[in-house]
Amino acid sequence: MQTHPRQVFAGPGNADYRPAVHSAMLRHTASDTPLCLCPSQPIGSGQTISAPHMHAHCLELLANHLQPGNRVLDVGSGSGYLSVAMARLVCPPDSPQQGMVVGVEHFPELVESSVAAVREIDWARQLMEQGRLRILQVHMLQNCGLPVV
Repeated sequence: MQTHPRQVFAGPGNADYRPAVHSAMLRHTASDTPLCLCPSQPIGSGQTISAPHMHAHCLELLANHLQPGNRVLDVGSGSGYLSVAMARLVCPPDSPQQGMVVGVEHFPELVESSVAAVREIDWARQLMEQGRLRILQVHMLQNCGLPVV
C-alpha cells in the first residue's frame, strides 16, 4: 500500500477536493487513521474513503486470491485506491503473468476522480494503458435488468 500515495485519491482531481482534506491526507498517509482523524472522509457523491487499516485488512483477507495473473472485480471502487492496491498484487512489475483488475463504480464523478488519481502513479497508469487496470462507471441496477427508481 505504500507503493501508491493515498493522498492522490483525495487530491485536486477529486469531486469534493478541499485543501484542508488534502493536507490532512499528506500528514496521515502512513498512519492508521482515517483522513482528518474522522470516522470517515468524503470523497464525493456522498461516499467516503476507509482508514488505511481497513484497506490492509481487505487485502489480507484476499491474499490467497490476489496472486500474479489473477483477475479481480472491485465492485463499488469509490476512490480507486483499493483497486490500485489489488493491481499491484495481481499485476506485479516484470511478471510474465497477465493479471487484471476492473473497478466498477456507480457514480461517474468518482470514476473520473479515481482515473485521474491512477494517472498520477506511473506504474498504475501503465497498467491502465495496457488495459490491465480499468475503472468503469456502471449503473448497477440497470445492468442487472432491475428497474431504476
